[in-house]
Amino acid sequence: MGEVTDALKGLNNQIENLNKSIKGDKLSGDVLKEAEKLRSNLQNEKDRIQDILNRARNEVNGIYF
Repeated sequence: MGEVTDALKGLNNQIENLNKSIKGDKLSGDVLKEAEKLRSNLQNEKDRIQDILNRARNEVNGIYF
């Protein structure tokens, strides 16, 4: 589970980098639209993986406690 947590942190860092680029003046037009779509997709995937990880942790905690 630690590897998944680390991967989620890395994914979150990439989402934050995209946010900075989107909010800055670096992107425009179609590139901006695609960056916003990518950010949305990455955030949805991150949320989905986080939910699965949370359920797994809850199951492990239920087994051992």
